[in-house]
Amino acid sequence: MALPTVGGLLCLSTSRQSATIFTGVDTGDVTVEVFQHQTAPPIHDEATWEDIAWITLDVPSGTMFATGVYGDGTTENISPGAGLLLIRCSAKGRDAAPGAFLEGDSAEIYRLDVWPVGIGDDPQQGVIKATSETSRNVQEYTEGESSQE
Repeated sequence: MALPTVGGLLCLSTSRQSATIFTGVDTGDVTVEVFQHQTAPPIHDEATWEDIAWITLDVPSGTMFATGVYGDGTTENISPGAGLLLIRCSAKGRDAAPGAFLEGDSAEIYRLDVWPVGIGDDPQQGVIKATSETSRNVQEYTEGESSQE
């Protein structure tokens, strides 16, 4: 069963305790910046990002990490606390080398803003913008997979 994506950028697991960011490159390093907040922050420099989507994760332990598919990434806890957390992912550069196998850095940059669900927050998921070709391709692919089941 294919899991639906959020704006061709994020995919939430069925347990709601993990998520995947779809990168443009197949293999290679991408830049990920993480910002913890206690309340919903404004969108940082919205015009500079190509894709922005958000999801809600259930983090009962209060411990969350940003890791790559092969386990590389930060060993620092990126969670501002336990419970339901909103994660907004902003992305740019995903179309610079789509599907590429890179040895080293790519042009892709991701910003994760993380905060506890508060009063007035919509604790579901949503898309603020999805303008990259990569987002369109991922969305079309996953919708096609879902329709074949």
